[in-house]
Amino acid sequence: MKKKIKHHTRYNHAFRNYGKFNKKLIFPLIIILFSSCGYNRYIADDQKLYDGSEVTIKSEEKIPQKNSKERSLENLIRLQPNTKIFFFRPRLWIYNITGETRERGVMHWLKTRLGEPPVFLNDLDIDRTAMLIENRLQNTGFFDASVEYDISQKRQRAEVQFTAHVKKPYQIDNVYFPQGKESLKEVIKESKDESLIKQGDNYSLTNLTLERERIEQFARNKGYYFFNRDHIIFRVDSTIGDRMLDVYYFLKDDIPPKVKQQYTINKITIYSEYFVEDFNKATLDTVEISENIIYFDKNRLFSYDVILSAIFLQPGDIYRRSDHNKTLNHLMGLGVFKFANIRYSETTVNGKPSLNVNIHLTPAEQKSLSLEVKATTKSNNLTGPGLMATYTNRNLFGGAESFSLNLNGSFETTISSHYDPITSTEVGIQSELLLPKFIAPAWLKPEFAYTIPKTHIILSANYLSRTDMMNLFSLKTQFGYQWNSDIATQHRLSPFVFNFFVLGTLSPEFETVLGQQELMRRGLFDQYILGGEYSYFHNTQIREEQPSNNWYLNINFDVAGNFAYLLFNQGLSSLAGERGKSEIGENFSQYFKTDFDTRYFIEGDNPANTTALRLVAGSAIPYGNSDYLPYNKRFTIGGVNSLRAFHPRTLGPGSYKTPDTLQMGYSIYHSGELKLLFTIEQRFDITKYLKGALFLDGGNVWNTQDYKNTTGGILKADEFLRQIALGTGVGLRIDLNFFVIRFDLAFPLAIPHNTEQYFEEIKPLSSSWRKDNLILNFAIGYPF
Repeated sequence: MKKKIKHHTRYNHAFRNYGKFNKKLIFPLIIILFSSCGYNRYIADDQKLYDGSEVTIKSEEKIPQKNSKERSLENLIRLQPNTKIFFFRPRLWIYNITGETRERGVMHWLKTRLGEPPVFLNDLDIDRTAMLIENRLQNTGFFDASVEYDISQKRQRAEVQFTAHVKKPYQIDNVYFPQGKESLKEVIKESKDESLIKQGDNYSLTNLTLERERIEQFARNKGYYFFNRDHIIFRVDSTIGDRMLDVYYFLKDDIPPKVKQQYTINKITIYSEYFVEDFNKATLDTVEISENIIYFDKNRLFSYDVILSAIFLQPGDIYRRSDHNKTLNHLMGLGVFKFANIRYSETTVNGKPSLNVNIHLTPAEQKSLSLEVKATTKSNNLTGPGLMATYTNRNLFGGAESFSLNLNGSFETTISSHYDPITSTEVGIQSELLLPKFIAPAWLKPEFAYTIPKTHIILSANYLSRTDMMNLFSLKTQFGYQWNSDIATQHRLSPFVFNFFVLGTLSPEFETVLGQQELMRRGLFDQYILGGEYSYFHNTQIREEQPSNNWYLNINFDVAGNFAYLLFNQGLSSLAGERGKSEIGENFSQYFKTDFDTRYFIEGDNPANTTALRLVAGSAIPYGNSDYLPYNKRFTIGGVNSLRAFHPRTLGPGSYKTPDTLQMGYSIYHSGELKLLFTIEQRFDITKYLKGALFLDGGNVWNTQDYKNTTGGILKADEFLRQIALGTGVGLRIDLNFFVIRFDLAFPLAIPHNTEQYFEEIKPLSSSWRKDNLILNFAIGYPF
């Protein structure tokens, strides 16, 4: 390996042309420069602060995905420089200024919790790192790679530049599977179409490792219970020339005989109430379901039919690892067991190798009652207590049916003398029954391989009374299904959703808005909603093997009114009201709504630094029987998980601004039929439990029609960019892993209804500006 050390002459151009700088920037620049220079007096002359490393690949041939390979090699370098924000190292600065401290006290806490000791160049084993890079290249087909490094020093800082010299990587020419007539060899050859080792691919040690895992799973799904990845080896011949190689599969010579045997399932024994500490087989009731299936029960908690429906291992079938996994997933998916374990023991049946299966199930707590008391302070200046009580029974009828009953109530009032007294009272009840089966006609029942499907039935009622608005009663019933297609993907389908809203007494303020607009009143609040919903969720963060960059996707579809429209406009046309609208007491709402929420998390060189991106968009269109969307189906924006520089329901649609005559605590007009929201957030560690963030939020809501009450609210292409609201800020999060407390301080950069200028003036030294613009968001959990 070669090394080179470069020294750079020290220059100081900071203020040579200071006149070109805005005078307002001089003071912060001085602070940053003095803070940076302040490190030097804490560093010995023979030490250099480690400033990071880069890896560059050089080759005479073109290397595909060169940048990606360089970033992958840089990830091998575990040592990270001190945390840096722009040119400033805040944690190192805190560590230095605290000096020597006692073992306890504030200064010790600052030094050890907020501070960070200096990371020096000699903390990096450069020769070993170069060797690691060389080995990684060789493991990806660059067998003759060589690595050299340069140490670049500037002042009392140093960074390392690794340069990897490579030639064209070795590629796979021929792949040879095990030869012979043994059944295990035949099974391995049977899987060759699914092989990860393919002709023309670059040599990859990682792919060889993954191929061994794939063959293990394939063989175990063919009954070879004792086979594992260590029983197969690869031999590579790189002497065939032209930088090509052949790959040979071999079974080890010393494999035990039972590894080559195919096993079938013999007897299955189920223990539905298995507790290790007091397990006594003699005290259990025995139910012999069939000759080879025995069910042990003590208190008869569960119907054995439900448990049997979750077991995919069957007597007489060959052992399959996939059936083992499906059984565990479905048993735990019932929601009534704390643990599920499957154990096997060898036996022989008619001279053939077989397995006896013992399934141990430990029940979870069946019933629970929780009570939650809370106090809330909202951005609309309402404050007050709330109460929520929840009863849960996870095994209502003995068939793993989960039932929950939720009662909630709250009372809120304004506590500021600057606002007219307002009170808000809300009470609600919701019951949900979750059945561990897919209730549908037989021809509609698909096969669910990953986990057990569930049918849910929901019935809820809610009453809201606000003295500044109205009284509103709502009733909802829902029937649907939920299932997982894999660990990261969930589906929710509700073919039947029925909502009923009744608008009661209006306040004088609301009467001025809705009293003279009967169609708008009925369209927003007084209506039935009869339709269906579907939601799709995908989250790579819950996979066991997570990628370096994770993402999340949620897509929703909501369709209502089509069946009611056909029924009452076509089948019962005599009941149609004015203008052909369907009336059975109130309007049926008819609309189509869809939206998506996607998030992407990019992990930096330091895993503690993550760039979080979010994009939300949606569209909801009323048609047919409806002129207006129901208010609870309209999009709103702003708040702790949205545009954090704006209070909830104070923005949009478009450039609309509430007139002074309608400046009340709650405006129904700040909502829309279209929505766009995007966020860029840089997250970083301050200490183990204290996290920081810088963020930029943007978006708005719009209407698809030009309603007279919301001037400027319709979406127009030539005004679209001008109507994007922007906000930025900083965040502080206390992350205890199981609980996150979040503080986000934000202010607006651009307000759509400001027609004089797009970007707002930022005056942090002005008390009036801070009062009018700074918003402190307090929340539990991350914004996304």
